[in-house]
Amino acid sequence: SPHPASSPWEDMTISSTSRSRIASPGPTGLKAGQRLSADSAASTNPAPNKGRRTLALLGLLFLSSLGEVYFPDIMKLNRMPSRTNWFFIAHALGNTAVILLSSDGESIMAANWRAASVPALMDIASYVQLFAGIALAGAQTKSILYSSSILWSAVLSKVLLGKVLSHAQWGSIALLFVGLTYKSLGGSTASLGDGSFSFLLGVCLILVGCFTHALVNVKNEALIQNGTISPKILCAVIGVYALGMWFALYACGVIIPERNGQQWTCTHESFSFASVIVQDAAAGVPMRSGAAWFGFVCSTAVHAGAFFSLLGNVGTVSSGIVKGMTTSTYVLFSGWAFCGVDGSYCLTWRTLISGAICAISVVCYSLATTRAKAQAVASAAQPVANVIHGSELVTDEAIKPIGTEESLRQRTPACTDDKIIGG
Repeated sequence: SPHPASSPWEDMTISSTSRSRIASPGPTGLKAGQRLSADSAASTNPAPNKGRRTLALLGLLFLSSLGEVYFPDIMKLNRMPSRTNWFFIAHALGNTAVILLSSDGESIMAANWRAASVPALMDIASYVQLFAGIALAGAQTKSILYSSSILWSAVLSKVLLGKVLSHAQWGSIALLFVGLTYKSLGGSTASLGDGSFSFLLGVCLILVGCFTHALVNVKNEALIQNGTISPKILCAVIGVYALGMWFALYACGVIIPERNGQQWTCTHESFSFASVIVQDAAAGVPMRSGAAWFGFVCSTAVHAGAFFSLLGNVGTVSSGIVKGMTTSTYVLFSGWAFCGVDGSYCLTWRTLISGAICAISVVCYSLATTRAKAQAVASAAQPVANVIHGSELVTDEAIKPIGTEESLRQRTPACTDDKIIGG
C-alpha cells in the first residue's frame, strides 16, 4: 500500500533546507524578514490544491479498482474465448503504461533488468493463476478472496524479512481468515457437477495466485529497500517481461492453458485476435467482450498511474479503506447487475457476510499497521529525548554536541515504509 503522509524524505528535505540557511549568510533587514515570513507561510499553509489532487487520485484508484473486476466479469459472462490470455495481456499493458508517468530522471533502459527478472517471472505466474481463477469463478469471488494477499504478505514478511507484527495486526489477519474460509467453503450456487467443480477450481487458483503475488510483493520490497530499482520502473519492467514472454510463447504455438467446457486448450490455434471485434454480448450483459477488454486495459493503466502518483502522499489507512470499499461495493454491485444473467452472482447471506468480514478486516489491519508504525517511531526516538544539555552523551548512543533544534531534527529516525507493487 502507499506510504504514510509523513515520509522520511520530507524530514530529509526539511533538514537540508535548515542547514543551508544556517551555513550561508542571507539578506538582512526587511528583505530577510520578508523571506522568513514567506518561508513560514509556505511551511504552515500547504497548498489546498494538493489535498484536492490527492482526493481525486483516491477516487480514480477506487473507480479503476472496480473496473478491474467489472470488465473481466463482462468477458466471462459473454463467454469470450481464451479470456484468461486476454486478461493477462490487458494487465501487462496496464503495467507497462506506468512508464508514461514523469520519470524524475529514471530510464527504463538503464534499469536493472536482471534483478527484476525473478520478481517478473513470479508475478507472471501469480497473474496466470489469478486470471485463470477469475475465468472460472468470476471476479466477484476474486474481489473477496484477493484480500488473502494481506494474510500471505504478513506471514511471508514474518518468515522471510523477520518483521514483527502487533497483536492487533494478527487479530485483523485472523478475522480475515475467518471471512475467507466462510466464503471458500460455501461452494457455488450451481448444482453439483461441472459447474461446482469449475467454481472450486477457480477458488483454489485465486488463493494460490494470491500467495504467489504476496511472495512477489515481499521480493519487490527487498529490491526497493536495497535501492536496486524504483517502484515505478519495476512495475514497467514487469509489464514488458510479461508481454515479451506471452508473445514468445504464442510464436512457439503455446498460450496460457484454459478450460473450455470439459477440455483444456493450450495451443495458439484456439486464440483469435478477432475476438475483440466480435459482437458477442449475451442477453442482459451491457457490452460486448471487446469493449470490456479495452475497458480493462484502461482501468489497469489508470489504477497503476493513480497508485504511483499517490505513493508517498497517503497512508495505509486510506489505502485500506479504498480496498475495503472496493470489495464491499463490487459484491453489492455485481449482485445487482448480474444476478439475472448468472445465478452465482445473486447475493446470499454467505456472500454478504464474508464480504463484510473481509472489508472490515482490511480496514482494521490498516489501522493497526499505522498504530504500530507510530509506536515504533516513538520508541526509536525516545533516546534522543534524553539528551543532556551541553553533553556529548545520550542514552544508548553518543553524538556530537547539540545546540540547536535543527540538530535534533537531523537525528530523528526515519521510518521505512512498505512498498507493494501491482494493481
